[in-house]
Amino acid sequence: ARSELEAVVFDSAIPLHLVGREAQAVALNAGGEMEFGVANRARDRRLYNAIEQMAAGSHPLGEWADRLADNNVDAIDQAKRLAPAYEGGRIPGSRFEVEMGQAARLINADVGVRVLSVDTGGFDNHNGHEWAHAQALGRLDAGIARFYAELQSRFASKVTLVTFSEFGRRAQINGAYGTDHGAASVAFVIGQRVKGGLYGGYPSLHNLDRRGNLVPSVDFRSMY
Repeated sequence: ARSELEAVVFDSAIPLHLVGREAQAVALNAGGEMEFGVANRARDRRLYNAIEQMAAGSHPLGEWADRLADNNVDAIDQAKRLAPAYEGGRIPGSRFEVEMGQAARLINADVGVRVLSVDTGGFDNHNGHEWAHAQALGRLDAGIARFYAELQSRFASKVTLVTFSEFGRRAQINGAYGTDHGAASVAFVIGQRVKGGLYGGYPSLHNLDRRGNLVPSVDFRSMY
């Protein structure tokens, strides 16, 4: 049977790249400890029992009450499966490091996750690239390091990291002595089973498209 946790994103919404024809991702919280479905205080047990009793039969409020109860029971069951991935203490570092570390812990819990999506910002700038871009790449590097620090060795050869961006950079300088959004970009593919090297060619700074963008040599869909 397919896992309900095949794809996971740490966010309050599902990004379009994780919405498919057959399934879409599950949104989870990356920080702190799990509470709902796992907490074992007397008041929590009373809440779980009430939800389970509500889902045991038809509710007088109708179909939507039944669906709500069933969904809450599913959430309780799912929380129990996920609980091991939220053990081990607080993950240090930035938000991105925490989410990358939590992604590794989800893989360690072996609950059927196939795809995890984590995002980091700081690249949407149009000047000061010498400082801003270096800072953003530093956060990316720290997040990747945190991921592998948390990942158990038994999964190291089964995991591949892929970076991508929704925009690239233009070749021309702008009025702020920086660069604006462009079409082509670069992706890094990381993992023990990755055959390293450069795939595609170096983009020409002279052979641009009619809008002044670099011309990509690899279709991103083939990369996926």
